[in-house]
Amino acid sequence: MQGQGIVYCNDNPIRTDGIEWLNSHIGRIAVGKRISPNTIDILAYSDNLTDSKALRKYAKINDALYIRSVDNRGVTSVD
Repeated sequence: MQGQGIVYCNDNPIRTDGIEWLNSHIGRIAVGKRISPNTIDILAYSDNLTDSKALRKYAKINDALYIRSVDNRGVTSVD
């Protein structure tokens, strides 16, 4: 998976439905904060798997969720 690197949007978080984000961005790694049971503010994301370690650290620093949706043989799961 190749991408442009980490996109930080902490100043203007992307407010989205969590399930919609996961289904629309399979393979994308993100950091987000839960606003309500179905709503998440995305603070940063990347399409590059090598950014995983940095995003895990960013999630910890911001007391946020590390979000990764993967498709494995037709079964979508959340890491």
